[in-house]
Amino acid sequence: MSGRTFPLRLIPVIILLFLLINSPHLTAQNIQGANFLKLTIGSRAQAMGGAFTAISNDINGLYYNPAGAAFTFQPALMFYHAQWLEDISVENVSFILPLHKRLRMTGGFTFLHLPKIDRYEIDPVGQSPIQDGSFQVYDMVAQVGFSYRLSWDISLGVTGKFLQERLDQVSAQSFAFDLGILYRAPIDFLSIGFAVQNLGPQIQYESSREKLPLTYRVGMAYQLPYNAVSISVDGVKSLEEDWKIYPGIELDFLNTFSFRTGYQITQNSAGEYTVGLGLNWRDNYSFNYVFSPYGILGNTHRAELIFRFGSPGSSRQHSRENQVISDLNHTSAALSTTSNYTTIRPPLVVKAVQKGKQIIVEWSRAEGAGVSYNLYVELPEKKKTIRVNQKPLQETHFVFTPEAKELKAFFYVTALKAGKESQKSAAAFIKFSQSKGKPLSYRK
Repeated sequence: MSGRTFPLRLIPVIILLFLLINSPHLTAQNIQGANFLKLTIGSRAQAMGGAFTAISNDINGLYYNPAGAAFTFQPALMFYHAQWLEDISVENVSFILPLHKRLRMTGGFTFLHLPKIDRYEIDPVGQSPIQDGSFQVYDMVAQVGFSYRLSWDISLGVTGKFLQERLDQVSAQSFAFDLGILYRAPIDFLSIGFAVQNLGPQIQYESSREKLPLTYRVGMAYQLPYNAVSISVDGVKSLEEDWKIYPGIELDFLNTFSFRTGYQITQNSAGEYTVGLGLNWRDNYSFNYVFSPYGILGNTHRAELIFRFGSPGSSRQHSRENQVISDLNHTSAALSTTSNYTTIRPPLVVKAVQKGKQIIVEWSRAEGAGVSYNLYVELPEKKKTIRVNQKPLQETHFVFTPEAKELKAFFYVTALKAGKESQKSAAAFIKFSQSKGKPLSYRK
């Protein structure tokens, strides 16, 4: 566990969120409208049962927690399609655009529509229905947002939305905001998210005003250190509805193939489960699919294509990585550049811990398929760096037993792909002692 503490500067932000949530001007006490805002977007997130509030680094997060985009590093574009029940379809296009090393701009357009519906009038003479053309039913949301990373641990996000409902010649419009916080906890690989969605004034229909479906989301996500397994759980509460619990899990195989599933637990109805698959290709392209059965009502199918632009190892991306490393306050020697470094970057997180008489070094998985790793150790008194492994490592951890009773060491990891090696990662420092059951100090 690292030595990070909860930042005091976050307290006024949380207070502001709760003041906005409980504002009487924004939560009117009449019936609820614009229920299409409850429909979720994003096949990866939907396959995990909607448990996505605390997961970052994915464009799906725009629709669960606007703060998550701050931890993305490449521009991204997503095209999404859902085939719902009763011929209802949902189309969506979304994007993430890095504006600054800590600032991201996000946007999206969602269009829910049905096939044209025949219009009928009653014949005043024969009292029989007479077809009189057809009409359209649709809902749409256009949104723009910003996400800012305060530090490597905390990000904030806000999204503004314009929404419209239309039934034949009758339409209604309004606007809303989503607010979010994402916090990477002191426990490694654990993150916590909180979001408030659809915060805004009532939507105006012809003869009535209805409040928006204000929704609260709180979630936790954890990635197992030695495996590409992510577990997440969300609690979701909408106005006039009970809390719902959404657990989800994702299994990733070599950053190429993913299996996901989730379950939605409610108090007053049977739960719903989802199953999904994901494919990644060349670090820049992803395809995600999710299937959801609804019993006698039928099944739903949802899929998306995600394009990520720019090489993760480009000079522009590398400058962002250096900033992240700076934010982490790693203690390390200056990072050296290997001569054949081109399109791959090292793991961003490396840690070393002592368990009994062993040292365990573990690191986050580098992006892309077919990546292996080299582990290096530097002993301060010898002032040189030595590669630990003889063959490239396929796993994201390494365990060995030192012969020395006392040891101070810096560990670095590089990523290997297609015969090329990345820079060294930031250092993980440890003081090892055979007389202790735990490390004397630990710093990521």
